[in-house]
Amino acid sequence: TNTVGRATDHHGKYADGSFSIDIRERDQCLSHPCQHGGSCTDGFNGFNCTCLQDYGGSLCETNCPTNPFGIANSKKTIPDAQMSAHYTLSTKNAADGRLQGSSGWMGAGVGSWLQVDLGEIKKVYTVATRNNFKYIEDSTGGHKAFAGSEGYRSSSYYTLTYNVQYSADVNYDTIVKHYLTSPVSARFVRFLPLTWHSGGNPGLRVEIYGC
Repeated sequence: TNTVGRATDHHGKYADGSFSIDIRERDQCLSHPCQHGGSCTDGFNGFNCTCLQDYGGSLCETNCPTNPFGIANSKKTIPDAQMSAHYTLSTKNAADGRLQGSSGWMGAGVGSWLQVDLGEIKKVYTVATRNNFKYIEDSTGGHKAFAGSEGYRSSSYYTLTYNVQYSADVNYDTIVKHYLTSPVSARFVRFLPLTWHSGGNPGLRVEIYGC
């Protein structure tokens, strides 16, 4: 910035001369603050990073496909109130469907689903699923995942571009990660079980990854 003014003496009277002050700020991008190939744009008293597709954060420091939103962790970054389910068994609620949980959510049959509210629209890269703890007869053999931004309005949801079918006999403790063919922007992610053991119920534990 450039400022032009007149000097005053200690009585507050203007002096005969005039002066200018030229303020120059150092280019904030000279230190290359953006990580993982991100590009830096200098600004007044700061800078902005533009990240490559798989990275996020103010410095592009976060690897989005491996960054959990916090369904699984013990701190419950995603609180219980942001987990919901339709047509569920009363003893295995939506909040039990955390990837590292000791039990798991359990649906009551066809049409059951488990849904996670991320709190705001975020970019989803990966989802992870796991069967119910020690309930092989209630394991989910296959599922579809949907994403949207308007809560319970099913018409606003679109199918994520993966549909992983794996054996319902998989060990209940096995975590299966499903990488999306391309990231999607969504606030809600819904898991719809497709198949499970005859005589049992669908059951899942989940986590979602992104930025």
